Amino acid sequence: MVASRKFLCWLLLGSALVLLPAGCSSPKPQVVNRVAGPPTTEQFQAGEHGTLAFELPDGWTYTIYKTSPVIPASFQLDSPDKNATVRFRVSWDGIDSRPSNPSAGELERLLRNRAERRIRLSEEDSVNVKTITTAGGVAQFAQFTESIWVNAEVAPGNYRYATDGVFRCGNLWGSFSIYSQDKLGESFRPALAIVQSLRQLDPKP
Repeated sequence: MVASRKFLCWLLLGSALVLLPAGCSSPKPQVVNRVAGPPTTEQFQAGEHGTLAFELPDGWTYTIYKTSPVIPASFQLDSPDKNATVRFRVSWDGIDSRPSNPSAGELERLLRNRAERRIRLSEEDSVNVKTITTAGGVAQFAQFTESIWVNAEVAPGNYRYATDGVFRCGNLWGSFSIYSQDKLGESFRPALAIVQSLRQLDPKP
């Protein structure tokens, strides 16, 4: 089925938000510039498959880019100073893809496949995968320093560091990318905190 090919292209993606097969239109935002006040609990509805919840920091924007009953959905979170962006792609157990119900080991292999593509343009010479516990599951990620900006001023809309990751919360799972101007500092920490807050509100039995 064509949805399987769509899924594979999506998950192996590096820096772009969503990759669609030829003949498909670009994703169009469904909700744009939803700005939080104080930190709030936000929700992302993955159709009938479940609801992913996360904590949105003060002033961050929440944009839903695409939802579909057959291919992964995506959304993006941006810091108010534009120094960090978090992009999520959400799937669910039973989706028409390979794998359709990935184990922790399969998720890590998917992450390493993405990371091997990322590392070609980074300062790192190996992939260092870190595992963290989220509010309702687990996540893994690897960080990279963008070679192009090591000795140059970062152009607007670009970032010095990229973090690729995968997550699972109940029957919802997928990948995320964090783009930030520091590796462990003030722009990265709130972005990672969002990942750590992930949980499924209505886990399936």
